[in-house]
Amino acid sequence: MVFVFKIEDEKYLTVSELSRRGEWTQFEINHEDEFETFHHEEWKHLEGRGYILGQDDTNIMAKKINQLIQKQRKSKQKNDRSVIAPVHLVSSASAAGALRYGLARPKTVIGFDGFFQSGPYGSL
Repeated sequence: MVFVFKIEDEKYLTVSELSRRGEWTQFEINHEDEFETFHHEEWKHLEGRGYILGQDDTNIMAKKINQLIQKQRKSKQKNDRSVIAPVHLVSSASAAGALRYGLARPKTVIGFDGFFQSGPYGSL
């Protein structure tokens, strides 16, 4: 048996929400080797069957789905050009080095020799 859960949004699931949120479909494969090439859109799903899963299995499913949601979120953040990372402007190479070392990634630090006496700097 193959269970397919359609993830409808990027909110993490609790075990109790697993049956209320998303869309479940079930498929039957004849041999475990078919799983490697299985794609739910190419197979006919089963109808008229119900299944009862144990608490441990339900916990594992919720954990795996949440891992996929987290992976999707990270991928989306990485590819989203609208997310603007801060740029740190400092007035010495020493301060720039300290910030590069001390700040968490991702970071952009630009060190200028001299003081910021004239502006505006908004379009940098």
